[in-house]
Amino acid sequence: MAGVSYGRTVYHYLVKLSSLVDAVRDDICQGSEGCTFNTLRVIFSDIRVRRALAPLACVKDAVLARVEADTRFRVLRPYATLIAETLKSLPCDRARSPSLEDRPALFQIGSSMSTGALMIGASTRVGRDFGCVARLLEKVCERYGCD
Repeated sequence: MAGVSYGRTVYHYLVKLSSLVDAVRDDICQGSEGCTFNTLRVIFSDIRVRRALAPLACVKDAVLARVEADTRFRVLRPYATLIAETLKSLPCDRARSPSLEDRPALFQIGSSMSTGALMIGASTRVGRDFGCVARLLEKVCERYGCD
């Protein structure tokens, strides 16, 4: 759960939880669902993890809805009851409650309907001079052409 305290959105927490589930399932349990569930139960009972997840207690309904609706978090679905139990057992601290809004993507990738050309554009949050991402963007545009 390294870095989870830096997050300010539900999305951030769910990304971190997804990474944790992937690591437990693939590296520790070699794909065994029963092992993964029991290991996560032990991890979620650890006081440090509970402290890290405490901000989600105020928005537990939104967290669970997001897990069920957002395909990016389908890895969490088998463990939704465990997540719900954990969040219900935590005290709600509105001051630390994360935002339900996602930050916009740094870059948007799509294709032109009329020409079929690949289009990559920087969002309003950052400009094209965003370090290594900008260089990668330039290479992709050189190779595939961007509108």
